[in-house]
Amino acid sequence: MSNPIVSFTDDGTGVPYDNLEVEFDAENVVNRAVVIGLDGDSSTADDATSQATYFIQNVSITNSLLHEASEIATLASYLLEPDPEPRYTAVSTSFSMLSDTERDDLATIDIGDTISIHKTIPGLGSEIASELAVEGIAGEITFDRGHRITYYTSPTTVIYELILNDATYGTLDGANVLG
Repeated sequence: MSNPIVSFTDDGTGVPYDNLEVEFDAENVVNRAVVIGLDGDSSTADDATSQATYFIQNVSITNSLLHEASEIATLASYLLEPDPEPRYTAVSTSFSMLSDTERDDLATIDIGDTISIHKTIPGLGSEIASELAVEGIAGEITFDRGHRITYYTSPTTVIYELILNDATYGTLDGANVLG
């Protein structure tokens, strides 16, 4: 994870928000997976319900090093992602519900910065949290509601550079993951 400029939360541990826009991104749906081992053994896993809703979205591995039929079938089933993942597309807050420090923090956010958004799911006791890139900012000042700000977001991928012999990311020698 990177270091987000601001964390928006609904549990009082970060900057509060009063509006959150969510879309369900079907781009990463996989409802048919085909795995073929080097010896020609193959397995196909399907999710018919997902295919009826999102059409057939396929992933195929044709040179798997697995050679047992049960392992190939397990991998094919593992690759299925039949339901779209939720993605936050915008978060809004009113300056009247923020402290001076929170207002100052929001004023420093710029396009390209990273923010995090955390939403607690009622009844499940779980949370959906995402780090997102700011792709747009809209401010609105009205007589009846005061100053509001909305941050429009897009997915971000955090990539770490390869650092050889780093205490955090691993060393090449010794008893560790790279050694």
